[in-house]
Amino acid sequence: MTTGETDVGYFMPILKLIGLKGLEQRCNELQKKGDLLMDNLIQEVRTMMGSGEKEEKVIEFLLARQKEDPKRYTDEMIKGLVLVLMSAGTETSAGIMEWVFSLLLNNPEVLQKAQNEIENYVRDGHFLELSDIEHLPYLCCIVKETLRMYPIAPLLVPHESSKECTIGGRSCPGKHMAVRVISLALGSLIHCFDWKRVSEKKVELSEETGLALLKSRPLLAKCYPRSSMVNLLSKIEDI
Repeated sequence: MTTGETDVGYFMPILKLIGLKGLEQRCNELQKKGDLLMDNLIQEVRTMMGSGEKEEKVIEFLLARQKEDPKRYTDEMIKGLVLVLMSAGTETSAGIMEWVFSLLLNNPEVLQKAQNEIENYVRDGHFLELSDIEHLPYLCCIVKETLRMYPIAPLLVPHESSKECTIGGRSCPGKHMAVRVISLALGSLIHCFDWKRVSEKKVELSEETGLALLKSRPLLAKCYPRSSMVNLLSKIEDI
């Protein structure tokens, strides 16, 4: 588990002897909740697989491998792998989104230009789709420039694959997928809503000390449905 919070107990172990276990205790409690969630999810997927549904999801794939090699693909290994994928993917993506919106709110002309690019390409009455992203270079540049200015994981732990591997012609498909997914999330939010700062003062861009490069102050912003998207958004509410 990664966290941007500093644990004083790691630097002064004597404090743990007198009962200071704040961060460690919270992490242990969170781990227990995560284990319970994953146990229920794995059991649910295992039951679903027994009904003959097609193998598509990550957990289904791992459970299928478990039947072939139960000693390697234990429930503990599956839980650990999925939790790492979830925590690493959600924390970094949320952090990037917070940085990019902070920058856009401080530069409304850039936000307007990105909205115009989307409107000029996406047909009326439709939401932005993943296949549209490659036709929106300005939006992609916003995401990449944010990553350049505020890399969410500046001290990424070195790692390498055990064997040479390419997927779709790329040696690191996860990185490209993450940029596309974040671009889709950002594009969808600025396509559907107009965004404003909560005050005339610019958004604070100070950084928090930690392994991940997060904002020291959570972002607060106001959003309103765009007039061109009100009808489409109302259909979602009716579902």
